[in-house]
Amino acid sequence: MRGVKALRRVGLGAVVAAAALVVLTIGAGAGSAAATALTVTVTPLIDSVSSGGTVAYELDVLNSGTSNVSHVSAKLSTSIANAAAPAQATFDASTSAANATCGADPTSVSSFVCTASQLASGDRFTVKVSFKTPTGTTPAVVTSPVTVVASATATVSAQTNGSPDNNGTSFWSSDPKSTPLLAASPSSVKSYLRGGQSLPAIGVLLHTTLALPPSLLHGAFGAAAEANEIVDTPTCTDCPARFLQLSIPASLLDLATANPFSATNPFRSTLTLDSAGQPKRYKPQGLTHDGVQLQLCSAFPTGPWTTGMCQDGPLVKDKKTGAITGVVQGYVNGQIGFW
Repeated sequence: MRGVKALRRVGLGAVVAAAALVVLTIGAGAGSAAATALTVTVTPLIDSVSSGGTVAYELDVLNSGTSNVSHVSAKLSTSIANAAAPAQATFDASTSAANATCGADPTSVSSFVCTASQLASGDRFTVKVSFKTPTGTTPAVVTSPVTVVASATATVSAQTNGSPDNNGTSFWSSDPKSTPLLAASPSSVKSYLRGGQSLPAIGVLLHTTLALPPSLLHGAFGAAAEANEIVDTPTCTDCPARFLQLSIPASLLDLATANPFSATNPFRSTLTLDSAGQPKRYKPQGLTHDGVQLQLCSAFPTGPWTTGMCQDGPLVKDKKTGAITGVVQGYVNGQIGFW
């Protein structure tokens, strides 16, 4: 009986020792210890984008543990899912962080990297980054869209190596984020634009462009923008039924603190209406914004403008084609048409 009891004691001690070894091994390499922890978040800055347009994200890396961490490296990677042929998004531009060094990944055009020498507990670095999407992508599964999938990883490398087969590197990752790629359309376009950039021209009967000012206010990295040619109720009995619907969510933010546009820093849109889109008795007078007749920008050069938009000069009619062209400047999006 003594021998049996002794054997049981030895067996129990071996189990406890083995369990302790497992805990130590997991804590050393998997980043699960509470003292060392990073929270990695990827937030899309546009919910969908036209094929060939630009998609953008915010990458945030937070030291959510209780200890300072050194040698932090973060990578934001993109891939194209459900494409019938291989395709990739390519790094476009980014903001900078005071406490990290960020830029294109030298090993992959579809990734972006940041490194920080040290992050104290509660500290973080946050950057915004954009990628150019491929053109002409078609879905492998026609019932599902082609998507840009973005995810980020962060590592902390220990200054000294751990046990054999464990170099002391801890690893964290974000949830993946999918952004649908919209098929090319003659009447619709959507993309994330930075200062000085423009949406590609669209139009079937109403041809339009949208250009952002050279720089954006309040330190904005860029703005999601969408333009659609739509058919809606005419402003008057003999007015055209074709309109430009502009959607720029950032233009609806507080003008003094967050809207990247103003009367002295507006976006600019040109509209050209073909003769086929003009009613027979239509006599061009000017442009409207959300049903309100626009004033000339020259009348109020520094704003504010009624509904946040003005007409930049008189309408111009092409004598050969009959097409009518008008230009607007604005700091608030909306529906624009002819009256």
